[in-house]
Amino acid sequence: MNILPKVTTVVMVEQLESHGKHHLTTFISLPRELRQQILFYTFYDAHLADLNHNYEIGQSPVLETPNMSTWAHDLASTHPVISVDVQFVADKWNIITINGWKEFCHTKMVQSVMEACERVTKMFRLQDEEDERAYLSWECAVEAGTEEVSTGLDGWIAFVNGE
Repeated sequence: MNILPKVTTVVMVEQLESHGKHHLTTFISLPRELRQQILFYTFYDAHLADLNHNYEIGQSPVLETPNMSTWAHDLASTHPVISVDVQFVADKWNIITINGWKEFCHTKMVQSVMEACERVTKMFRLQDEEDERAYLSWECAVEAGTEEVSTGLDGWIAFVNGE
């Protein structure tokens, strides 16, 4: 039993015959959007290599993309139609790369600030521990009667300063 109506079946057969051996699909014959999407995926390795390159030279406001530039040049030189597609894709990758680099730099800056805050916090903690030890030593000396007892804040400041 045939599920498709006869007219639909005839149209499908005609379409298959018209796309026969004479119309083999090539990369160039693909729709532009599909070609560009395929080309887009080919830039990934060059993109990673460039991010690693920039990470190795340190945080810089200038983003170098030697691998992506070389890859774009090599692809563009293969065919005039692909050249236009490659330019579009390379521009798209550059936007992604620049935004990624800005985010990377921002993250590094935030990490640096957090590390500085941790260092300051540790320094204050060590200072507090040192002050606590000095105060306890002073209390022990006062209890033992070996230290002259000073009253008020002036006495404490004098003791801490070694006066």
